[in-house]
Amino acid sequence: MWGNQRLHRAKECNKGITKRCNMLTRKTLSLYVPVIVAFLLILSGCATSSSTSSSGGIKAGPGVDTTNKTITLGILSPYSGPVADPIGIPLANGVKAYFDHINDNGGIDGYKVKFSEQDTQYNPQLEVQKYNQIHNQVLMIADSLGTPTTFAIKDQATADHMLVSAATLSSALAREKYLILVGTPYRLQVENAFDYIVNKLSVKNPSTGIIYQDDEYGQDGLTGYKEAKSAYNLHDVAQVTYAATDTDFTA
Repeated sequence: MWGNQRLHRAKECNKGITKRCNMLTRKTLSLYVPVIVAFLLILSGCATSSSTSSSGGIKAGPGVDTTNKTITLGILSPYSGPVADPIGIPLANGVKAYFDHINDNGGIDGYKVKFSEQDTQYNPQLEVQKYNQIHNQVLMIADSLGTPTTFAIKDQATADHMLVSAATLSSALAREKYLILVGTPYRLQVENAFDYIVNKLSVKNPSTGIIYQDDEYGQDGLTGYKEAKSAYNLHDVAQVTYAATDTDFTA
C-alpha cells in the first residue's frame, strides 16, 4: 500500500521535483542539505485521497508517521570499510547534524526527522540490498554516498519514484530524474582545470597524466581527461588505475 501511495505522490509532484532537481545540479555543496527540507515538504504534502492528513497538511505515507509526527529518511553510506572514515561517516554525520538543528527548532511543520542508517561499505551489491530493506520505510534517501553504489540503485529508485540525494558528482547521473547531485560533475571539473592551465596560465601542450579509480567514479574523471586531452593538445604521459580497496600506492 505504501509503495502505491508514494508512486501516486511522486506522480503528482513530478514536474516540481524534476525542475528543482535540475536546478540543484548547479548549486554548491553548501546548499545541499538545506534544500532537502524543501523536498521533504513537497513529498510529504502530496498524497493520495485515502491518506490520513495531519493538522499541518502533511500526509501519511512511506516514512511519514502522522500519529507520532515523525518523518523517516534513509542514509545509505559506508560506515565501515576504506571510504568510511574519510567521507562516509563525516558526511552522514553532517546530514544528521543539520536535521538535529531542524528538530531542535520545531522540526518540519512540527514533525521530527529521524533516520534509517544503513552501512553499505561502499559496495554496490550491499547498497542494493540495504535500499530494498528500507525503501518502503522512508520518505526519501537523504544520503547515498558513492558513484558506483548510487549507479546500482538508480533504476530501482526511478521505478519506485524515490527521491535520492546522492553524494556523487558523476555527469552520467546528472540527468537522472530522481537524483539530486551536490555540485559540478567530475568530468567538467577535470576539463575546467585544464582550461585554466592552458588558457589562464598559458601553459601550452602540458605533459599530463591521470590516476583514477577503476569504477564509475573514476571513469567520469577519465572521460573529462580524454576530452581535455583532445581539446587542449595535452601531452599524455600515463593513465593508471587503482581499486577502491587498494592501500598500497607505491610504484
